[in-house]
Amino acid sequence: DCDVLTELLADEIYTTKTMMFEELIRDADLTPRPGLVDLVMDAFAAGVWVGVVTNGARSWSEPLIRNLVGDGLVETVVNADDVKKPLPDREAHQNALWELGIPAENALAVTGSASGLRAATSAGLATVVITGDGTPDIPAAVAVRTDYSTGEPLCIADCQRLHGRWWAAHKRSAA
Repeated sequence: DCDVLTELLADEIYTTKTMMFEELIRDADLTPRPGLVDLVMDAFAAGVWVGVVTNGARSWSEPLIRNLVGDGLVETVVNADDVKKPLPDREAHQNALWELGIPAENALAVTGSASGLRAATSAGLATVVITGDGTPDIPAAVAVRTDYSTGEPLCIADCQRLHGRWWAAHKRSAA
């Protein structure tokens, strides 16, 4: 009896915590990093598909993405509900590539974390890292920036150039 009550209480606490967190995220006055929306709009205008990969639950990650970058600008979202293994496993990135119908060679990942970099590179993606503070040397990244807008804002033309340069070097080193 005690074990059943403990399990029910644990389930109730988890459900309540999840609901409170989702409400907090949906109601928070969050703003995207400077330059992020410009990059997404640039991609949309250029006909470049944007996919988002997140460890967040669908119930709060999809509304958050729409609030941050706008509705209809992101082609696909792969979240924790869509995968068996969370990031930094490569499954989420592979699912996004599959949903977009493109191979890793035709995509560029942009991430803000070391685990995101590990996941993207393990899926075979060239990856730009947005650190948020400082620009540590991250050899696995195609580029490292503090944000999307300092100096020259990151744009699709830059992403395409970085992607091409990374794959050219990658193919030479594999030969």
